[in-house]
Amino acid sequence: MALVFFLFAVAAPGLVDRFFVEEAELLAQPTWPNLDTLQIRHQFLGGAFIAILYVAHICWAMSTTEHISLSASHLFAPTVFAGGAFLRMMQHSHYIGYADRLFVRPGLQAAVLLVGMQTITFLIARRRMLRVYRRFKGQEWDLVMAPRRDRSWLKLMLARIQPIFYPPHTFRACPQGILIEGYSFAMPIAFEEIETVFPVAVAPLSSPGTYLASSANHLVGIKLYEEETPFYLSPKNPDRFFAYCHDRVSIRAYADS
Repeated sequence: MALVFFLFAVAAPGLVDRFFVEEAELLAQPTWPNLDTLQIRHQFLGGAFIAILYVAHICWAMSTTEHISLSASHLFAPTVFAGGAFLRMMQHSHYIGYADRLFVRPGLQAAVLLVGMQTITFLIARRRMLRVYRRFKGQEWDLVMAPRRDRSWLKLMLARIQPIFYPPHTFRACPQGILIEGYSFAMPIAFEEIETVFPVAVAPLSSPGTYLASSANHLVGIKLYEEETPFYLSPKNPDRFFAYCHDRVSIRAYADS
């Protein structure tokens, strides 16, 4: 979806001319095709900015762990590019004197577009979460914990971006692994993928890591074999969660040896 609306955003001026403006009316406009230098510059800079945003979206999505059912980049990018397409269409319509016909109530139209698009992407995120849940259908969980929440989350949020986009809702654990549930994502981790589990008194914000946490204190760190940086979790009872996960990882490490 992000790619589709990225292409719409880049081609927005041409789409207005092709589908919304009659050819005879278009040729009669004094400002088109001879747009002044400032208007042409705005068109070019707008397209370049959309392209930069798309590159940033791709880089962010690629840097997100594959364990998460849907990255925040894929969750919000379609809405961002849909908004960009809307703005560029409105801008070009204004340049050729057609804005009053296409955008009767631009504020309301933009709100409907953005809310509708974000609702669709959120439903897609929930669908992906359901796919993860089907893998655990009938599973009995030994631990089910709410996240630990306190004011230190503000410090964590200012230092790292993940707590903003990946706030945890529930932490689960069973003999096979753990499941981190968010409001728009699910992240399963099998114990066989975990290299080490370690307690963390205070979040090491100066060190690299992914924070699926709502607190900067009393965390549980998890290092996977295939990930360079650890994950930091904030279950309500970190000691019990750490002890359970550490025992399971130790048992599997002993069995493999």
